[in-house]
Formats: sequence, structure tokens, C-alpha cells
Amino acid sequence: MNLRGGKALVSRLWMSYMSSRGFFWVLAFGHLMPPLMYMFVWTTAAGQGVVGGYNRDEFVVYYLVLMVLHEFTYPVSNYTVGDVIRYGGFSTWLLRPLHPIYEAVGTDIATKAVNMPFTFGLALVLGLALRPVVMIAPLNWLLFVPALVLAYTLRFLMAYVLALLAFWSQRADALLSLNDTLLFLFAGQVAPIALLPGALQTAAVLLPFRYMLSFPVELLLGRMTPQQTLAGFAGQAGWLLVAFLLHQLVWKHGLRHYSAVGG
Repeated sequence: MNLRGGKALVSRLWMSYMSSRGFFWVLAFGHLMPPLMYMFVWTTAAGQGVVGGYNRDEFVVYYLVLMVLHEFTYPVSNYTVGDVIRYGGFSTWLLRPLHPIYEAVGTDIATKAVNMPFTFGLALVLGLALRPVVMIAPLNWLLFVPALVLAYTLRFLMAYVLALLAFWSQRADALLSLNDTLLFLFAGQVAPIALLPGALQTAAVLLPFRYMLSFPVELLLGRMTPQQTLAGFAGQAGWLLVAFLLHQLVWKHGLRHYSAVGG
């Protein structure tokens, strides 16, 4: 791993993005709107009571944490990878001493370095305004960290694999949009997984989308038994292995195809 080269790449990208941070903050605000909208929907529905095991304060904390996690795990760089492949810029990436995935990772990190202060600031203001009272156990904080790392890695790698399909298709972005739609439905954005109807709840447990976003939030709020926690980590690890194997397959054959056609 070329850590020095990766650090220099992130630094260069970050300085470039900081000059246009207003644009990136507008994009980040757009990402935050769905969780905010559904937070107000569910807090209104709960009122002074409980809906699906969540009271008003728990809905507020759930969606504020989800909002921050959504922005933190959002693989924005993967939408640029397809364009770089289609327009021939990928050849330049291949000539550099860094593996092309460094470009995607570097763009992702640099974008988050610009966006996350805005996201945290907005979440803090909303938290102070709404004043939810929810106790979070120290153990849940400890479990939350590895769950967050795995969620980010899984979401990034899965989207990166889909972006690499641009080696063969001009419509790879459509698959990324479909991925975002399924994430919206099955990753706890419309409603916490516990509130979904039976069939959708089962699908959410089996598909990878929950493990990219809502699983760490549920874990942090103590909504899971020890058995469910182990199953959740196993789901993250299992889907991450699938994503890695898919990446190896798509990269190997995609690079060969690109070299033959557009390299």
C-alpha cells in the first residue's frame, strides 16, 4: 500500500474541494433531506406514545444518527468512476504509480472532509433544538465503531463494483441509482427495520443494504439482542466478502476489456 501517495492525493483533492465547499454543502444538504423528512413524520406519529417500540425521542436520535451515517458512508466518488471510464480518463489513472482505487478512495475521503463538518453541525443544531433524552450504553458505543467501519467499507466497495460495470455498459449509472433506491427502502430510511411489514423486514435482513446503514444505528440505540448483534456483524462480514470477490472478478475482466477497446 502506497500510504504516502494516498495521503498526498487526499490532500490535493481536499484543497481543491474546499474552494467549492458551498457546492458540496448543497449536495450534502440534499442527501440529508430524506432522513430529516421521515424523522418529522415518525416523531409526529409517535406523539407522546410509542410506535413500533420507538418513542418520540428515540425516533429523533435514530434519524439524527442515520443522517450523519448516511453522509459518512455515501460513496460519492463512485459516480465519478463511471464517467472517467466512459470518457477515457481511466487511462491516465492506470499510468499513475497508485492503483486506480486510490483515486476513488481519495475522492471519497476528501469529499467527506469537506461535508462532514456541515453535517455534524446541522445534526448538533437539530439535537439541541429537539432535545431528545436517550441513554446509550458504553458497550453500544464500542460495538458501534467496528459496525460503522464495516458499513462504510461495504457500501463503498459495492458501489465501486457497480461503477466498474462502465467498462461494458454506458448505463452503469442506472445500476447505481437502483442501488440507492434499494438502500432507501431496505436500509431503515423510510422507517426503522422493526417497523417494516413482515416480507420487507425479512428482505431487509437478507439483503446487504441494512448492513450499509441502519445496522450500526440499531446497534448504537441498543435495539438488538446479543444474538442479533452477532448475526448483524456476520451479515456485514459475509456481504463484504461477496463484494470483495465481485470486485476481483469485475476488475480482472473489466480491465482486460478496457485495454482491448479503450485503453
